Amino acid sequence: MTTTLTASQLGRQHHGRLIRIPHGGWTGHRDIVLIGIRRWEFEGVQRTELLALDGTGRWAGVAHSVAADAMLTILEESPRTRRRPRLVERNYRSASIEP
Repeated sequence: MTTTLTASQLGRQHHGRLIRIPHGGWTGHRDIVLIGIRRWEFEGVQRTELLALDGTGRWAGVAHSVAADAMLTILEESPRTRRRPRLVERNYRSASIEP
């Protein structure tokens, strides 16, 4: 299945799912579990970042837009997990899943 969504749609519809990002984003992570979305503005430019964990449970934040939500293509997705992963921010670049 191939679906194209904005980062906002992805954040609402696919929270807790394993998704594949074709180009790997700026961190190079392709298979991630989406756990949230964050928006901020820097020097007048709006940015959107997907908050995600990679397959090993390590932080895999993927910045996807400049000035507007980028379009993301999901190549694969798994059924919703029974329990959603929770983000525990230790610093900007690290996170873990807690039971």
